[in-house]
Amino acid sequence: MRKIANHGDKKLQRAQYDMLLGLLVKIDKKKEVRIVLDELLTESEKAYLSQRLDVIRMLLMNSSYEEIKNEIGAQMSTISNTKKCIENGGADFRKALVVNKLKRKKVYREVSEDVENNKIASANYPGAIKF
Repeated sequence: MRKIANHGDKKLQRAQYDMLLGLLVKIDKKKEVRIVLDELLTESEKAYLSQRLDVIRMLLMNSSYEEIKNEIGAQMSTISNTKKCIENGGADFRKALVVNKLKRKKVYREVSEDVENNKIASANYPGAIKF
């Protein structure tokens, strides 16, 4: 990711990040989140964040570094750095994932039923990643 001009101003950086979080929390539809993120992120930033989430998913499934590298093409340094973040975030990080999973469970079940009933194609629903 590219460097930003106010990198040294932690207070400003935190305020900007809080503004982003506030915006994302208020959005309740996947399509609207996609529109916002498409405007905010470059293609490489979206690819990096998506891959990092996939690394997290596989680490939480106790996959080896080699399995992760082979399956999704992540660099060993990305896997290692992501694992450190999970370990440092520890219980708070895992709690956030569990709460998010519980909130999404009903939506995921409804989408899965739609896929099974051929109402939508599974390839058109990349958000079906299970955490």
